[in-house]
Amino acid sequence: MEKPMNKEANVALNDIIDYFRNNEYYLKCISLKKQMENNNDINTRVEKIKQLQKQYVNSNFSDEDMKEELDLLEKELLDIPIYNEYNRNLEEMNKQIEYFKEEMNHYFNDILNK
Repeated sequence: MEKPMNKEANVALNDIIDYFRNNEYYLKCISLKKQMENNNDINTRVEKIKQLQKQYVNSNFSDEDMKEELDLLEKELLDIPIYNEYNRNLEEMNKQIEYFKEEMNHYFNDILNK
């Protein structure tokens, strides 16, 4: 049976989570996502992309016309400033999380391999 984290580890983990939740990129993503929820243009394109992606997968990635339509719709989405800004902030947030994960892996590898 696994032991639950000790209190100090739990507090430290919560501090890390709070750090990311208060990160400017995360906060901007949340704000932009709320704004995008009310944007019919974005929502319509996203739904169309989801439908086409399913069809494209079901075609075993063989329908080139469908692929071109997907590419076009994705480009059109990125041409919408709010969507583009959201994606830039999301990408930056993901980079920071990935960097943190790598640093933690190095830290624990160093400790365990001494």
